[in-house]
Amino acid sequence: MMLRPIIAAVLAATVLPAFGLAQTPQRSAAAVEEYCRHSLAVSAVALAASRMAQKKAQMDDLREFARLEEEEQATLAEVVTASGAAAAIAGNPIAGNQRRLDRRGRLLVWNLRAKAPGAAFDRAYLAAIADAHAELLGLQEDYLAAAPGDGGLVAVARLARTLVREHLQLLADIETTMESGTVGTTGDGDEAGVSTAPR
Repeated sequence: MMLRPIIAAVLAATVLPAFGLAQTPQRSAAAVEEYCRHSLAVSAVALAASRMAQKKAQMDDLREFARLEEEEQATLAEVVTASGAAAAIAGNPIAGNQRRLDRRGRLLVWNLRAKAPGAAFDRAYLAAIADAHAELLGLQEDYLAAAPGDGGLVAVARLARTLVREHLQLLADIETTMESGTVGTTGDGDEAGVSTAPR
């Protein structure tokens, strides 16, 4: 779960010198842009959900996962936007510090916000973050399958793929613990005063 020091080491040793669209002739600028754009969009969802979970999750393991996930998603975004490919998405509102949730992301976050702290929120967050990780895993695998030999973002995609797989296993373990009923939670309703879905 300690992505920040791992990625920092990779950046210093191998990744940043290789970044840039000119360094990846096997892959079109459009493919690089789509990878960055989609990765940042999914990352924005995971980041927003995990920030909320740190305040609302009742299960200790889930709160700890959310805390580390926030740090790791922020780092992943830094790595992606630090690449030369980031120039291709400079005008995208989800790039860099200006990342915004798309409509699907806003709806997911609204649904989580509507849950009161307790078992219902924990289950909803667990499902949402697992879905986000599954989507991220698919993104890495598709990107790597397109041209596995080139450099630059491929190093990030390979690292991300490994870490996402580990996270999915951690989430499966948390789900098993949750279903066993050994961890108590309180509250299972919705928050009052939330009545308007995002558009």
